[in-house]
Parts: sequence; structure tokens; C-alpha cells
Amino acid sequence: MSPRPAQRRRFGLSDALLLGTAAVVLAATAAALLHLDVPWLTAILSPRWIVYTATAAMVLVVLAAFAAFEEGRASAHEVAVVAVLSAASIALRVAFAALPSVQPSTFIILAAGVVYGPRAGFMVGALTALVSNLFLGQGLWTPFQMFAWGAAGACGGLVGSMRPGVGRWGLAALGLAWGFIFGWITNLSQFFFVEVSWRGFALVYGMSVPFDAVHAASNVAFALLFAPEVLWVLRRYRRRFEVTYVGEGSRAPTPSLPPPAAPRDDGG
Repeated sequence: MSPRPAQRRRFGLSDALLLGTAAVVLAATAAALLHLDVPWLTAILSPRWIVYTATAAMVLVVLAAFAAFEEGRASAHEVAVVAVLSAASIALRVAFAALPSVQPSTFIILAAGVVYGPRAGFMVGALTALVSNLFLGQGLWTPFQMFAWGAAGACGGLVGSMRPGVGRWGLAALGLAWGFIFGWITNLSQFFFVEVSWRGFALVYGMSVPFDAVHAASNVAFALLFAPEVLWVLRRYRRRFEVTYVGEGSRAPTPSLPPPAAPRDDGG
């Protein structure tokens, strides 16, 4: 939507969570690079605790995203879009659960981000993992899936903001990349059960390659088959609710742009 008149943004819970997480990560990085003897940092970065540290960081980032969505005063239209796309993504994930690593949810999440931006994309991704796991099983992997799919949606939003005309091939490229990145992130949850070592790392990531490849290939297939139609529908719905505020203090909306033309393969 066209932006409302500028308002000063206040420091909120989401900012505190993100700054706190970033401070701990930077402190740990500095301690490692400078070989500082900081007992508590050494402890949380030890092989025994590193997975718990990573889990806590991901949970804090997800909580910050939810808090930012709440504090951002999202419009009723954006809330409805996030709810509908999340429901579609959840239903598709459950429906395809019998096919290992075939995840149409990733395609929906990337499309949501491309059209509606990083915030909506992250919310759709995080909600997909959280709610669908009520049917498929919650576990230590849930925060990793929430973070990974949320990051995929946010990445789609960033790409969409830089290249608004993303089409079939652009979404296929995103799907190909995130088929592997999603696996690399969620594989970290396996280190609750596997020894944290180079051998364990090679074992976990080596065994996941076929599954990640199937995920990436299915993302490309969904994009090539359905991207033009899905993106057209989402963009048309977005355009129908666009308003432009005229003047410094005026609230009178001007007519929105006409809906985009029917879907076509533009090769983008």
C-alpha cells in the first residue's frame, strides 16, 4: 500500500529483542576472534551448549518478528492476507506430508514475501511451521522451521522490493536456493541428538542432501507450474486495497491503480 504520512516510530519490544540477540552474537564473535577468556561466553559456545544457544537466538528473532508485527499496527487487510496465506500454506503442507521433502508451503511463503513484503512473508512462514506442526508433531525442530521459513518469506520480500516484477523464473530461483538453505538451518536441530563435532556435522548434512535436493526440485516445479497465476492473484488483491494519501494532513484516498493484466510468463 502507499505509505501513510510519516510517523515517528517508538522503541518497542521487538527492537529490544533484536538488539539483545545481536549484542550476544557480536560479543561471542568478538570473544572468539580475540581469544578472550570470558567464562559465560565460552560456556554457551561450547559443543555441549551451542545448539541451545542457537535455539534461543532463533526463538528471540521469531518473537521479535511477532512483536514487530503487533507493534507495527498492521492493517486489517494485511492481517487478513497473512491469515489466508498461512492457512493455505498449512493446508498444503499437511496434504503433502506423505511425500518426503515435497513442500508446496515454501512456494506459497516465497510468493507471499515477494508480493506483500518481508514482514508478511516472515509471518506466513513462521505461522506455517508453528500451526502445521500441531498436526504433524511439535518438537525441538519447530523453532528452527519457524525461523527458516520466516527467513525465506523475508528474503522473498527483500527480492520483491528490489525487483517488483519477479515472475516465474525469479520465484523458481528463490525456491531452488531455499530448498537447500531451509534444510541447512533445520538440520541444526539434529544436534540435540547427535554429537556436535565435525564428524557429526558431516553425517547430518551429508544424509540430508537427497532430501534437500527433492525440496529444491519441488519448489522449482511448483514455481514453473503455478507462479504466474498465483503472483497475478496476489498482486491483483494487493492493488485492490491500495490507497494514496494526498496532501500533508489529508486522509482522502485517491483511486488505486487498475488491476494488473492477466498472468503471463514474462521470464522474470
